[in-house]
Amino acid sequence: MKNLNFSKRHFLIALFSGLLAITFLITPAMSEMTPEQKLAKAKELAAEASALAAQAKETGDITLAQQAKDKANEAVQLISEVTVTAQETGNTELAQAAYDASMELSISITEIKGAAEYIAQTSTDSDTVDAANNLLGDIGNIQDLNSTNIELALDTGAVPGEAEAYETAEEGAPVVADEPPMDDSDVGSPV
Repeated sequence: MKNLNFSKRHFLIALFSGLLAITFLITPAMSEMTPEQKLAKAKELAAEASALAAQAKETGDITLAQQAKDKANEAVQLISEVTVTAQETGNTELAQAAYDASMELSISITEIKGAAEYIAQTSTDSDTVDAANNLLGDIGNIQDLNSTNIELALDTGAVPGEAEAYETAEEGAPVVADEPPMDDSDVGSPV
């Protein structure tokens, strides 16, 4: 009976060791994100960064602006990895997707920069002003890396969209009819 217990113990140890080995060998391979997943995550992070930047500007909270910067930094790193992969493989479709993600991130970066500038200009706390100015330097570095990503994507075959984020009145923007100017020159005017 003693041999039987000893065998069960060895069997359980071997089984447990095998499961641990499989877990440690397979998990890293499964956790590696594809370029498409990286870009999707980067876009998600950029959207979160924009939302945090808007909150930071509304509240004057430098911590929110720093969190937005951290999300933008993570997004730009993911895009950078994809851009390098696209360049190394010559994959123009991947380069185009990286370019598009970089352009979306550019908007978030601009919003974070605007929030930091606003906080630096309106805060009366010198530590907050210093933190906002430091944040501006950090966001400038992120902006530089994003610009490099855009250049690499373009070099790899990405094509910028036609007049991105620009719409003329002829293309569907609502045209506001001219109204006569208000006459507010009377004394005691209700306006």
